[in-house]
Amino acid sequence: MTPAATDYIRHHLQKFEQSIDDITGHFSEPGNPGPGYASAPYYEKCSIRILLNSFDGSEPDYAALVKEYHRITQRLDTFNKEKGKEYRDRLFYDLQTFAHRYHAAVCYVHLGQINPDEGCDISRRDLIGELCRELKGDYDISGIEALITMLDDNLSGDSGHVPEGIRKFNEARFPDRNPSPSDREYPVIEKKTGSAHSE
Repeated sequence: MTPAATDYIRHHLQKFEQSIDDITGHFSEPGNPGPGYASAPYYEKCSIRILLNSFDGSEPDYAALVKEYHRITQRLDTFNKEKGKEYRDRLFYDLQTFAHRYHAAVCYVHLGQINPDEGCDISRRDLIGELCRELKGDYDISGIEALITMLDDNLSGDSGHVPEGIRKFNEARFPDRNPSPSDREYPVIEKKTGSAHSE
């Protein structure tokens, strides 16, 4: 991986941390901030995990990037714990909103009105999976999981092509609620061996 590509991941790590700063600073403001506000850090987190899973640079660079990813993820975990149900209710609202938008986007794909690789609501499929993982056990998300599973199958059923936005975590559509990535139980950590594990 070129230095420019490594810098690109570092830039996304900065965006991830900035999204936590933003929500920390504005979380208590009155009014409904709209869908996606609460889950913005989780969206950034998903994009970084995708980048790290495709990293093909040196072990020391990989270990440094993963270490920074864990540090920022721990900040998000702390914020989530401190704000408790109020924040998680907003995450659940975002999950419901994005699930319905994903449903609409898949319908538009079938109508030939959008390309599945270009639909922004399709690209949030990773975020839907991440929010399901995060909220499982605290909310009844069985209906959302059933809907998303059906939509995934419908989206890939016609052409056999699964759009870039549909990804699986540990070969599962909706992973069990695991410890945070800071506990090193995500695919991004399992991808490599050696120094990345020994931090």
